[in-house]
Amino acid sequence: MTPNSITGMELGSAKGQLVSGFLARLFILMHVVLGLSFAEEAGGGLPGYFLSQGAGARALGMGRAFVAVADDPSAMYWNPGGLFQLEQKELSFMHVILFENARYNFAGYVHAEPAFDPFTFGVGVAQLYAGGLVKRDSLNNPGEEFADTQTAWLVSAGYRPSVDSGFGVGLTAKLLNKQMDTASTSGLDFDAGLLIRPWDFLRLGVAAQNLLGAQLSRDGGTEQLPLSATFALALFLPGTDVMVAGAADYSKDRPWRMHGSVEYLGLKDLALRGGYDQGRLIGGVGFRQGWLGLDYALTSHAELGLSHRASLGVRFGSSRLEARARIMVAALWDKVETDLKRKDWQSAMDRLATLSDFEVAHEDAEKKLIEVKELKLRSERHQVKVKEGLEKLSASSWRRWAEASKLFREVLREDPANEEAAGFLAKAKAKLGAAKPHIAVGDLEAKEVSPNVAQIVRDYLSNELVNARRFEVIERSRMEEVLKEQAFQKSGCTTQECAVEIGKLLNSEFMIIGSVNKLGSTYSLSVRVVDVEKATTVFSTIVDRDSESALRGACQEAASALVKEMLEE
Repeated sequence: MTPNSITGMELGSAKGQLVSGFLARLFILMHVVLGLSFAEEAGGGLPGYFLSQGAGARALGMGRAFVAVADDPSAMYWNPGGLFQLEQKELSFMHVILFENARYNFAGYVHAEPAFDPFTFGVGVAQLYAGGLVKRDSLNNPGEEFADTQTAWLVSAGYRPSVDSGFGVGLTAKLLNKQMDTASTSGLDFDAGLLIRPWDFLRLGVAAQNLLGAQLSRDGGTEQLPLSATFALALFLPGTDVMVAGAADYSKDRPWRMHGSVEYLGLKDLALRGGYDQGRLIGGVGFRQGWLGLDYALTSHAELGLSHRASLGVRFGSSRLEARARIMVAALWDKVETDLKRKDWQSAMDRLATLSDFEVAHEDAEKKLIEVKELKLRSERHQVKVKEGLEKLSASSWRRWAEASKLFREVLREDPANEEAAGFLAKAKAKLGAAKPHIAVGDLEAKEVSPNVAQIVRDYLSNELVNARRFEVIERSRMEEVLKEQAFQKSGCTTQECAVEIGKLLNSEFMIIGSVNKLGSTYSLSVRVVDVEKATTVFSTIVDRDSESALRGACQEAASALVKEMLEE
């Protein structure tokens, strides 16, 4: 007799006649015996046994101590409270060849989508199939073959209170269907789970299965799924690449069952596993490279020998972690821009330092950080200049107001949006507009032209400055009177040192010296403005003309450039 056939005899005289009620009971008996034939633990043959086949070769290789781990699509089966740990969309497939013509398959998909945070959703299916079963009549004559198929469709949802929470709860709805030949029954039940990560090295999990105790009725009787609960923990040993996990599950129709495992993760892409499942030792290995994961588990049975489990996992799409990082990076950039508008340089630099920790923003953040540091230094220089300019602006001297105006303009050239400097510049302009600096035009040196021409050009230049209405031009007669009183001989006074002496005598802020030149057919007017107090040249220009009569136009051009440069119009 093989595990795929059941013998039976009917007491009575109805030889060769099919008795439908008796055959139905035989089919149920065949199913129970088949379940026992490939049972790998004491639960074989109990109600809902096919649901205890498990999901994922990694979990099985860990002796089923996976309730506190639950970090792949098989979490729908073991503990839906762990679904929040998945950061990407992920598919998982497991195929198991049991014994004779029996096989078990699991497939699951988890949709970890940033837009759905704080929820995670999953769908899956688990199916136990046994084919090649032979119908027998009351005389044990073989008939046609049939199959026994048991399927559970899973729909899961996980929830966590916040995106950075280490706490998750979940619920899995199970639509169950059992079909043997033409007999079929269905039912609905639910599993629930909770997973907590109080610290990075510790996970705690609780899961409950068959909350409704669904009843599946078929010819020959009713099967009620037993309520069960599992309590588990997983511990990552500090300073090592080792995880230790344990679980204990209980159901009222059987005693406590214990599970334990050790997983070593220190081999780069490989993981080694050993598990304990109710007295049986189990081994496993895992491989993960980028988006692909492969897991294998080897289990044993005292009578049926070794059994192999293999599963494939595929991750794809952007991770929720990356999506949250992008959202955080975008928010930080917005705050950096706000800081820069407020000129809160230190806050901006602190945020950029945080941004540089994100791989997606590291390069740009480092460049921006250098730029902001330069802006901070420039801003500090500007603050010094504005402070200095404000002190000069508070003085009662046109010269100090002019110096303040120059400082404010320097700031605004580098930072046009500096409202503080712009406001003080407006005040400086108002003060400068209400007061005029004194300027005196000294004799111009005649080079290859007559002294009379140089004298006329000097008068032209003086008149242009008067017409500009921005200087108090000291009249020539006043100059000669003061110099005469001081017994100062100004003849030939064309040097800067001499101009400074005359300017001090005249109490003038500025003195103009220069020359009128002729080289070939070109006439040139050279003008220099000397700051009497500082004894420095603050402006100089040379204007060329092609005729002597055009020198008046040269004076207009020189005067205009002088006013624009010195009064910064």
